[in-house]
Amino acid sequence: MFNIKFNFHLSELAKRTIVACFGIAALLIIYQLDMVHHLLSILFFVLYSELLITCYDSKITMLKKSIVFAAGVIYMALGLQSLADALSFGFLLHILAAVFATDTAAFAFGRVFKGPKLVPKISPNKTWSGAIAGLIVGACMFEYFLAQFIFPDRSWVRDFFYGASFAIVIQLGDLLVSFAKRVCKIKDASKLLPGHGGFWDRCDSLFAGAIFVSILRIIKLGVEMM
Repeated sequence: MFNIKFNFHLSELAKRTIVACFGIAALLIIYQLDMVHHLLSILFFVLYSELLITCYDSKITMLKKSIVFAAGVIYMALGLQSLADALSFGFLLHILAAVFATDTAAFAFGRVFKGPKLVPKISPNKTWSGAIAGLIVGACMFEYFLAQFIFPDRSWVRDFFYGASFAIVIQLGDLLVSFAKRVCKIKDASKLLPGHGGFWDRCDSLFAGAIFVSILRIIKLGVEMM
């Protein structure tokens, strides 16, 4: 009698937006509850599991599996440690905002304006228009959110230069993980995040940005101590 069918089809952009909104809301709640260290521990377990399963299931040689796994563990350890340091110094949310804004700008502009591909053999969906948009937005986000934690004395030229470097490193981090996935002959690290792939697909650029900021802080402290 009641034969009602619901057939909802969400675009990739809609899926990405919904998951991102829930993720941001959950992150803010966790941050307010002072449970971010627990979140980083859980993230380590999830990323390690994704990496292990991906390498185990991939149809490549044992040597390539070993290299990808070892590189992934090192990258993950450096990234999570850099995020933990950012939390300790009080600018974790600033890094998240800067990286996510850069990623979103690159994705949105690339989808709208399209144009020549950036590195089609590694990441066929990335375009030069998206990369340029990410560069500009990333530099501005670095200047607005992060420069104050590294350089108390403000200099627009210097901060924009490091901001542009920050944006480039973020996109290189994305390409690095994309290259590893191509080596393993997979599209996404997993299907845990609809529209996004796996957690590695979300943390690739985040780790790169966090590591870059940590290196900048270390260099700045080293120069001050000389």
